[in-house]
Amino acid sequence: MNQIKIILLIGRHEDPHIKKISNALSLLGENYEILDTISETDFFKILYREEGVSSYFQINTKKIFTEQIKSVWNSSSVKISVKNSLKKETYQFINQEWEEGINSLWYSISARWVNSPESIVSSHNKLQQLRKAKDIGLKIPKTLITNSAENAIEFFYDCHEQLIAKT
Repeated sequence: MNQIKIILLIGRHEDPHIKKISNALSLLGENYEILDTISETDFFKILYREEGVSSYFQINTKKIFTEQIKSVWNSSSVKISVKNSLKKETYQFINQEWEEGINSLWYSISARWVNSPESIVSSHNKLQQLRKAKDIGLKIPKTLITNSAENAIEFFYDCHEQLIAKT
């Protein structure tokens, strides 16, 4: 299969990072696709055989074989659009199945990733990030992770009213 190689950008079209990267890729003459939202009219197929995995996804009328993808730049998870008019249980089931399928699709891509799905999930774990930073020798400031307003206020005063908050 002799196909044009592309760079897959995963994120929102309006994301300033996606805009800058797509502009830079255009200037370099690189082929790229932006994957933003997957809806119920789109689909993907992953076929596993002894000789390996063959997979593709189709968004609108554009079919992209994962073998075409030479690298992936992932800025956020793909938005899955499913009809809200479905029963709650049906909606949750369909959404969960889509997410599992999309995750399998990502693992079928044997390209270089910037921000792999695992690294995105891992980056949301603040405590794990603090431990990794400490393990490589970074100085970690006094830190509080809480959902209690009272604890946050007490911590604020313990820090002499000087702190940085991250949500």
